[in-house]
Amino acid sequence: MNDGMQRPVQGLFVLLVFSCALTAALIANQVTSAFVLPGIRDTWAAASVPSNVPPSTALDGTRLAQLTGLSSAPHVEVAPAPEQDLRRSTLAIRLLGTLVAQDPRWSMASIHELPAGSAHSLMVSDLIQGARVFAIERERILLLVDGRLEYVDGFGSVPPVAVNAHPGAAQPGGSGLGRGIRETGPDTYAVPREDVTEALTHLPELSMQARVVPAFKDGRPVGFKLFSIREESFYSRMGLRNGDVLQRINGLDLDSPDKALEAFTKLRDARRIELQIERGGAPVRKVFDVQ
Repeated sequence: MNDGMQRPVQGLFVLLVFSCALTAALIANQVTSAFVLPGIRDTWAAASVPSNVPPSTALDGTRLAQLTGLSSAPHVEVAPAPEQDLRRSTLAIRLLGTLVAQDPRWSMASIHELPAGSAHSLMVSDLIQGARVFAIERERILLLVDGRLEYVDGFGSVPPVAVNAHPGAAQPGGSGLGRGIRETGPDTYAVPREDVTEALTHLPELSMQARVVPAFKDGRPVGFKLFSIREESFYSRMGLRNGDVLQRINGLDLDSPDKALEAFTKLRDARRIELQIERGGAPVRKVFDVQ
């Protein structure tokens, strides 16, 4: 082997020997620490502290406060202020029912307003007798009146709304909404006026018969999707099925909360109700004659 190749090989050999020696030294050090040093540490731990060492003194809180500029007063836990009790509103309105959606903008409330006796629907931020709707809950609605929150529920002093119920309609606490609906042809139905009134005045019961959530396509709202429809419910009697997407009511697109509220409100006085539905990707049209 020539001198030009021999020098690098010798250098590599020396480096290899040095690495092996270093590794052996590290292993020996670890073994020594594991078996020898514990005894030394135990001896140190068992040694008594010299008596001439003065005991450590506690920190002077006042002196520390002067040096740091912090208060020396002990920390006191402050209990959170109790939630202010809401009071029942004195406005002449009574809550008939609510439909609460996951998105609060789509929640609706049906109220009866006095003294005119008119019933209509509200959504969040709507105005009613000078008050603004702050929130819609299952059992009540919250109103912002002169900067304070008040609530309206269905158990106030306002007398309940009288409804001309027929034998097939649902009674309070009953479960017969839509019993008067009958099919007159393919996707055509006859609906007694009392059934429409009963359904709109028993929204809590109606909301328990199916789940209704906003439907979106390409990130845009296109209506409401129905699922978990109960048998013999108002929805099933209208011929609706799980997975149906309600897109229009009487020609009004349900692509915004305002349009949904407008369509919902007009149902009370409508003599003909036309629903445009998407079922399995195909359009379905249902017509209801209110009698």
